[in-house]
Amino acid sequence: MENKFLIEIAVAIPFAIAFHVIGIVIIEWLTTYNIELPIVGALLVGVNETSEVKAIFTNIKTHLWQIAVYNALLMALAFASGMLFKIFIRSSGLDRKSPLFRFPNKWYYILSGEILEFPQFGITNPEFDTAVVDILVNTENGSYIYTGELMDFYLSDTGGLESVVIRFPMKKKFDQPSTFQEIPGKFLHIGHDQILNMNVRYITIEETTDPFIGDEAENISASTSTL
Repeated sequence: MENKFLIEIAVAIPFAIAFHVIGIVIIEWLTTYNIELPIVGALLVGVNETSEVKAIFTNIKTHLWQIAVYNALLMALAFASGMLFKIFIRSSGLDRKSPLFRFPNKWYYILSGEILEFPQFGITNPEFDTAVVDILVNTENGSYIYTGELMDFYLSDTGGLESVVIRFPMKKKFDQPSTFQEIPGKFLHIGHDQILNMNVRYITIEETTDPFIGDEAENISASTSTL
């Protein structure tokens, strides 16, 4: 967790410097204010002279509201730029095409089905209608396989999977060749601490006309892609 925080800080520093450079250029171009970089350097490096410290903080106090407005506008610009960049990446599919732009949590792409768009899988038609999961779960009474239509999932802050929600759940004993039994209730919530393994099936439902019955009757056929 600490390493992740340090990496985020290291990545943020170049962007912060770039935004400040842009901000300084705009401020000095559009207003009569000048950014005193020697003062900024003195605050970063440190000064020993009491008179210099007093002069620096007196200058900050004099222009306190201007500094506050500058930083507020800069943060708003950074936030807006980040949101627009995220929208561009998602809409253009760059995160599916290159690991450089991907979310750090792999479970998002697996459970959303967007992993089918990754170039290394070579899937020409990644479209699907629904996802069905087979989850091996550890319980006090042994291991069970739970299956059902994936309805929702929750991700953790540490890059893992927190839980999944399946619809029309069924289960069977893992080490017994029994058939699946329906579980009372429409939805089932399974926490990550119980999950041992998971199989995801991406199902495409196709409507086909039955030539022996007529145009009004339709058959449903399903094709499955499994990762």
